[in-house]
Amino acid sequence: MQFPGIRKLVRPVVEIDGALTAVDWGTHSIPLDAGKHRIEIYVPWVPLKLGKLKASSSRSSPASVDVTLRAGELAELEYRTAYLVYLPGSIEHKGKN
Repeated sequence: MQFPGIRKLVRPVVEIDGALTAVDWGTHSIPLDAGKHRIEIYVPWVPLKLGKLKASSSRSSPASVDVTLRAGELAELEYRTAYLVYLPGSIEHKGKN
């Protein structure tokens, strides 16, 4: 059973090479320089307060992937949360453009 209202209370966090970005649910384009990047995505247990973003040790559905990009290359990734908060999420690498 899914609870659509919960998505209004929590937002996923994208951590790229240690830099944090809070995003809304949906599709996003995040520009990156060419090279290797570590991408981690999770949902914090405690909702982000007043737009303040900091690394959280209480991570729900964490998932990570390494991508290597050439200049001008795009990588399409899809993040999925787990059904239970204790389980890891997943990131599917759908390809490069």
